[in-house]
Amino acid sequence: MNHELIMLRGANRMKYCAVSVSQEIMNIALTSYSTLNYKGGTLGQVEAISKRAETRDRCLLFYNALMRGLRSIPKGNRALLVAIYLKNADKRGLCAKYNASVSTLYRKLTASRIMLRSALDALGYGEQWFDDNFGCFEWISAMRKTAYC
Repeated sequence: MNHELIMLRGANRMKYCAVSVSQEIMNIALTSYSTLNYKGGTLGQVEAISKRAETRDRCLLFYNALMRGLRSIPKGNRALLVAIYLKNADKRGLCAKYNASVSTLYRKLTASRIMLRSALDALGYGEQWFDDNFGCFEWISAMRKTAYC
């Protein structure tokens, strides 16, 4: 079901989520340290930090799995996927830069995604792993329902 495409499109979101949740964890720790009056006392603080740490770790798992997959494909294919999906480069601009037609770019993009999917599967980050770990994320379910996945 094109989990590699969802991972590519969601990588920046998951990276941002991990950073912002880490900041929340720090704020909870600092707030409770400075005031000694966190909601629920020390146990409430520990529970809040633990819940957010679990979210942060899942986001990092998603992002790091994608990065491992990208590192295991050839450099040219990796550069194309990173430029388009992670850096949001303009496809027409890439065509002009590499003196290639749009159809050639899309053909290379499709081949690169197939390589990434194979690499993710070989590393143990296949479709089933993806569904088990991230199938409950609302935005992932929404992406799967759209026609472009």
